[in-house]
Amino acid sequence: MTEKRWKAQERRIARLLNCKRNLNSGEAGPDLENAALAVQVKDRKDLPQWMQTALLQIRSQADKERLGIVVLTTPATSRAMVLMDLDDYRDWHVGIPGREETAYNEQEGANRWGPYVGR
Repeated sequence: MTEKRWKAQERRIARLLNCKRNLNSGEAGPDLENAALAVQVKDRKDLPQWMQTALLQIRSQADKERLGIVVLTTPATSRAMVLMDLDDYRDWHVGIPGREETAYNEQEGANRWGPYVGR
C-alpha cells in the first residue's frame, strides 16, 4: 500500500463524513474527527468476500426506512462490531452534501442529530 493511497483515502472519507483530518504527529489518536466522530481509517487492498456478500445481502433486504447492518460476533469475546456501508452511514447520520438538511450541524452544537436524511 503506497503512502499516497492511504492519504487519499483519508482525505476522501474526511470529506464524506465532514471531518477534519489529523496529520500524523507521532501521537496516538483518531485519523479523522469532528465534534461527534472519532474515525480510524483502515485501507486494505481487498476485504474478505464473505463480508462483502453479507453487506450486499442485508442492504438489498433493507428498505428506505431501515438501515442495513451486519453484526460481527465471535465466541472469544462478548464484544460485537457493526459493519455497514459508508454511504448509508453518511446519509443517515451526517447528511448529504448539498442538501439543506443535514443530520449533524456543528453550529448547533455537538451531538445534536436531526431527522432521518434518507438514502
